[in-house]
Amino acid sequence: MYEDNVAHIAQKVNYANIFFTRKWKVNGLWNAILQNTVAIVQHQNVQFQISPAVYSNPAGLSERADLAISALVGGNPQFYTQDIPIIKFDTQDIPIITFEGKVTGTSWTATRKKVENWCDQVNDVHGQAGTSIWAIAAVGKQVKFWIYSNRLTQQNQLNPNNRSRLIPVSWNTNVSPCPLRVDWAAGTNGQNYMNNSGGNADAGIPYDYSDEYTFMIIRFMLEHPRRAGVPHIAAAAGAVW
Repeated sequence: MYEDNVAHIAQKVNYANIFFTRKWKVNGLWNAILQNTVAIVQHQNVQFQISPAVYSNPAGLSERADLAISALVGGNPQFYTQDIPIIKFDTQDIPIITFEGKVTGTSWTATRKKVENWCDQVNDVHGQAGTSIWAIAAVGKQVKFWIYSNRLTQQNQLNPNNRSRLIPVSWNTNVSPCPLRVDWAAGTNGQNYMNNSGGNADAGIPYDYSDEYTFMIIRFMLEHPRRAGVPHIAAAAGAVW
């Protein structure tokens, strides 16, 4: 089963610890993993593009994601001859997945905040009600996954800066019909999503880059853009993303 659930030979390589002390090497590994997962998932109706150094707001100073995956979308056909329609393509302004890579020893909290700041800025420029983005961050050989939702507004007036719009994501093969677990932290399933704190967003246990579930989570993200098919964490009547 493991052989069928890895994205690339890079996932099966036993890298030296010093490899993960160079950011460009960490990002290179993840570029290979993402590229090959995309190659597996792409089909006739959906094409993806991985872009480096993606600024959240091209018009001004902003956060920069190391990598981002966007879907290609086509405009109206333009007829350059009587018979052949030419379709001009572009990538979506809001990527499906954002990725941030850091070297071993970097704070997970600082890394998560950088990812979240990028998502917030993208949302400020392009967001609509219910905008969501899958998020991946690697620190050394470990990786964490989240989903960002702009519905998770900062409502605690006592400490408004201690709220996170990122919900930890993990794999749970026992969950049906959706094997992806979207949860604040162990033991808090069903917690009111408006009460999510930064600490909860950091609580997820990281995976190793070589873990088969790492590939399976990324594949699920690509196959379910914008959280399609993922139950709401509040699990309550009337709850919305």
